[in-house]
Amino acid sequence: MKDTRQRMRRAGAAAVVLAGCACCHAGAPNGENPWAKLDEPATERPLVVARLLADAAAVRPGATVTLGVLFDIEKNWHIYWKNPGQAGVATEVTFAAPPGAAVGPLTYPVPRTFADPGGIVTYGYAGRVLLTARARMPKTLEPGSTVTFKAAASWLACKDKCVLGSADLVLRLPVAAPNARPAPANASLFAAWAGLLPVAAGEKACPAAVAVAGRVDPRQGGGRFDVALTWKGPAPSRAEVYPGPAAAATVSRVTARTDGKRTVVGFTVTTLKGLARSGKTLEVLVVAVGPGKRARGVVLTVPLAGESNTK
Repeated sequence: MKDTRQRMRRAGAAAVVLAGCACCHAGAPNGENPWAKLDEPATERPLVVARLLADAAAVRPGATVTLGVLFDIEKNWHIYWKNPGQAGVATEVTFAAPPGAAVGPLTYPVPRTFADPGGIVTYGYAGRVLLTARARMPKTLEPGSTVTFKAAASWLACKDKCVLGSADLVLRLPVAAPNARPAPANASLFAAWAGLLPVAAGEKACPAAVAVAGRVDPRQGGGRFDVALTWKGPAPSRAEVYPGPAAAATVSRVTARTDGKRTVVGFTVTTLKGLARSGKTLEVLVVAVGPGKRARGVVLTVPLAGESNTK
């Protein structure tokens, strides 16, 4: 817990510096940095309440269970996506499972855009969000015993000020027989948020047929990409674009135009120094919005060197 708090304080300090720069460029009135209010004492009512949940009432040896941390967020406040945008701190969850278990990567539902003080554009969640991961149990679990799951969650909650938060969460579940069928738990909650998880372009469940064309030349420090998405479901009212976190590149000059079931997205990628050490791909999330509901997002993997022509 101590390490988590220290990490969040270091990240929060970095966010204040970044936000201060962004405010200056955005023309914040009188050079004032509203983000400097970070870490003020929290109100009596928690701004964020985090709970560790599972999608089953018990686990089975060798079977998989979905774990999730549910964040309930105070009205008019928000927390951040894995790429917080121009400022902020990513919401993080680290799961710990029984010895011999294998926990998959943390999954984030599609975010939304916020206009933070000073004209800063950020990405995140308001109201409620469930971050999940799949955990495969070892075959050596003893039926009739109990297993313990833990989760270390950390976040930055912002409105007109920002408050760091963290929680160490525990969940205990019984172990059923290998041939048992444990009752589901929190079924509607997990199903609703699973419907908002992005899908990689090219996968069977992807909500759009995708064609990506473009090229980044590291010697020139950047390149332009054009993406055509033909949606399989109802035509969206608009599309939103969210660059994933990447130390090796930045995304700018984003355009998105939707005509019927076809969305055309364009963006410029600028590669940064240290490309070889920090990764050669960049994830870009395209989200179809409306009418009436938010559709699943599509994750594009953009190569930061060479030609792309993906379908």
